Amino acid sequence: MEELAEAVIDDIRLHPPSKDLSNPRGLKEALSGAISLGMEAGVEIPAMASAPKIIEAVKSTGAFLNLNELEFSETNAKRLRRLGFEPQEIHCGALGSEEIARTQFMDEDLKVHFCTSRFKDAVQLRERLKRRAERVARPFDQATEDGTLIHGVIEGDLDLAQRALDNLGVPQEMYSSAGNEINLSASILEEISKELKGIGLNISIVERYPLESGLVVERIPL
Repeated sequence: MEELAEAVIDDIRLHPPSKDLSNPRGLKEALSGAISLGMEAGVEIPAMASAPKIIEAVKSTGAFLNLNELEFSETNAKRLRRLGFEPQEIHCGALGSEEIARTQFMDEDLKVHFCTSRFKDAVQLRERLKRRAERVARPFDQATEDGTLIHGVIEGDLDLAQRALDNLGVPQEMYSSAGNEINLSASILEEISKELKGIGLNISIVERYPLESGLVVERIPL
């Protein structure tokens, strides 16, 4: 624990095994030890049953509690059904898990946060998009924190557009043909927008998902 504190880790979450939720041995001592070293300490467990001893340990030490909605997967489906849970129709969350969190853990004297499977799905999707955006981004694409790509678009007479880009000295690696349009750096497009519009080209900046023919989520005409 001291090595973690010395490594400038200021947040630690303990994950008691599911079989120990009713009697988490050494949990209070572990939380107290982490807090005494200046770390913010907490416990993270699934919302599957009441856990009064965990609540007691968290309260008595001033720690926090993170509750995760139970989620069905191929590996745990049989076990969760044996425990009386059924999957939700739309999400992979377990019916009844949110109710357990609300009735058994939402104590006004407890620092507690409940993370739904819907929220986790959204976070995981965003992280997957971010990784893909970083992987597939062309030299002129701007990858965003939301996992989208931003670039400029030129439409119209593409032969005319190509000659204009050459005459304006735009580096070849900063644009490419993409079907019936030319994609290029958004910042460069803004710099040369007056010249391109002056010869009748349609230009815009788009933000899209990093997929083949990815959905455009925003288009700003220039």
